[in-house]
Amino acid sequence: LYKPVRWSQTIQKLATGGVTLFLECGPGRVLAGLNKRILEKGGPASLSLEDPAALEQARALIQGTKA
Repeated sequence: LYKPVRWSQTIQKLATGGVTLFLECGPGRVLAGLNKRILEKGGPASLSLEDPAALEQARALIQGTKA
């Protein structure tokens, strides 16, 4: 079976729907990089949770504090 993934459209729809932060879980930064290219500057942040420091940064963003 083959179905195309509409990643660009999905990310744009989520951003216009009020999403303020995208978190990528797992190794690498592929999806976070794609999101940054898809969205204009000033859009939702995209973080890759690939190490403890990135997890702490995401926690701080979610709680509204500085990392």
